[in-house]
Amino acid sequence: MLVPATAVTSQLEDALYLASILLLSLLLARPIYGLYGAAQTRGAEAVATGVADMIDSLTPGGSATLSLEVEVGVTYSVDLSGHAVAVSFGGSTAASQVDATLPTATLTPGNSYRFVDTGGRISLAQARPG
Repeated sequence: MLVPATAVTSQLEDALYLASILLLSLLLARPIYGLYGAAQTRGAEAVATGVADMIDSLTPGGSATLSLEVEVGVTYSVDLSGHAVAVSFGGSTAASQVDATLPTATLTPGNSYRFVDTGGRISLAQARPG
């Protein structure tokens, strides 16, 4: 049985198209994954810096409430210990230093926390909703 030349050409074009799409996907996978990792790192750095700046802005006797929002598809936590605020965001971790002494605690999304500066030491309690 003979196959028309246009049918063979069309099949070759389809195969070449699919092969080129596959090759392009493989070539772009590494840079896209790198951008994704960099975005996670930048997100962790931004949250760690923001929390540290909020804590450092407290004056003795001052207080602030921090609410960690739940975001769909985003996993993160904030760890406090000594003079460090560490944020784990996806597969990345970033830390910032603060002047005051922090309690050892892990803050999780979906909760609010009240920070009180007691003269160089920070006390922490889960804030009541509302």
